[in-house]
Amino acid sequence: MDIPKIVVLTGASGGIGQVCLEAFVRRGCRVIAVDMNIETLERLVWEKGWEESVEVVRTDLRRESDIDDLVRVIGETWDHVDVLVNNAGIVKRTPTDTTSLEEWNEVLAVNLTGTFLITKALHPLLQRSKQGRIVNLSSRAAGRPHLNASPAYGATKAALIYLTRHWAAEWARDGIRCFAIAPGPVRTPMFDTLDPLQRDKTLQDLPLGRLIEPEEVASLVLYAALDCPEVMTGQTFHCNGATYWT
Repeated sequence: MDIPKIVVLTGASGGIGQVCLEAFVRRGCRVIAVDMNIETLERLVWEKGWEESVEVVRTDLRRESDIDDLVRVIGETWDHVDVLVNNAGIVKRTPTDTTSLEEWNEVLAVNLTGTFLITKALHPLLQRSKQGRIVNLSSRAAGRPHLNASPAYGATKAALIYLTRHWAAEWARDGIRCFAIAPGPVRTPMFDTLDPLQRDKTLQDLPLGRLIEPEEVASLVLYAALDCPEVMTGQTFHCNGATYWT
């Protein structure tokens, strides 16, 4: 019988996060579900009967002390981590000339610095797996300007692709593989924050005529985390319905 993979999933209460959580549980993984909104997660775990498969941990990725506490909690139960999915992120809708320094720093703190800090902190546990994998949730905005999001959002998503490549090279000899997923517009509550006219325009611009479903993103996350050949480490998987290529 295969030994269950130990997965740390950040942003687990979000639209993509919850779908990824369910997909990992269905694959028989043990998941540490990380978020600030743990009430939603705890209710989901109870409703689904996942108590033996999922541990919910409240963590503010902007606080290094919270991340240290998370690593301590994980270390009390497991001596390694097989997969880290950096899914946590926020979006703001302001253009450059009205983006305050406070807003800029907030987006960078969650989307980029938080990803850096938790990945750095979990590196020893990923290394002990000898087959550790990191999956970073980027965005089409990393390569195609997203004028309906603040410049900080696209900048952080582009930076995540760089970190994916950097960690793939830096930690290859540690047995750690790193991948990025870059979706286009996904049917999530985040998309619903767009102005209705902008939502309609976005749909009209999609060759497929529809949004990407969270389940489609989750299928790529699982592929990168569990099934993708290791020689593909450092790659970004684009899923945007023929709206951007690299």
